Amino acid sequence: MASLNKKRRTYGEHLTPVQIFKEFILPEIKDNLYNYTWVDLFAGEGNLILPILELIPENERVEFFKKHIFLFEIQKELVEKAIQNAVKYGIPKGIAAQNILQRDTIKNYPKFLLNLDLPIYHITNPPYLYIGYIVKHKETQKYLEYFQGINEGYQDMTTYKYSNSEYTRKYLGLSQVKKLIQTFPWLKLTDEERTYLKDLIKNKNVNELISFVEKKKAV
Repeated sequence: MASLNKKRRTYGEHLTPVQIFKEFILPEIKDNLYNYTWVDLFAGEGNLILPILELIPENERVEFFKKHIFLFEIQKELVEKAIQNAVKYGIPKGIAAQNILQRDTIKNYPKFLLNLDLPIYHITNPPYLYIGYIVKHKETQKYLEYFQGINEGYQDMTTYKYSNSEYTRKYLGLSQVKKLIQTFPWLKLTDEERTYLKDLIKNKNVNELISFVEKKKAV
């Protein structure tokens, strides 16, 4: 458990259960599955995108996956799990590996997405890393570079969240991203998260934003 918590702090990962997708997100998108390219830049095991395949006829799933689904994840083991999950939906492993890629999308945005035929629908639960933890631990100090340049001055914000805000300002104006669903694994939004959402709302290219905040029961 200690190693799991350390890994979670190092990568800021908060994986979203499939049930969250099915209960809250799928009803919002089920009538438009063929109209978008479904992308998660911080995909984890693929739980916010891959269940879409359940609604696609089995004889169409491979072609749908090739054209409509792109997942990115920084951790190799989670990429492998996402590929395994795609295989469970009937996607051949080799094809799954072409569209589920290991990549640090903060440092290396997948610009080929800008050239796709369909508009992008980004569904994600971006990872969070706290600046106080980053500074104190060698394994996370490499993330300090995310706070340079356009990111400078946001030392009290989490690395991935702020960098995702940079992604919003820098790339959404150039890309075909038209819709965004994002989950927040917190009881309530912080001031920084409200600021981040305001940045999203100001972006004229995003015509719909849906955010989910997990409410945890008191113990």
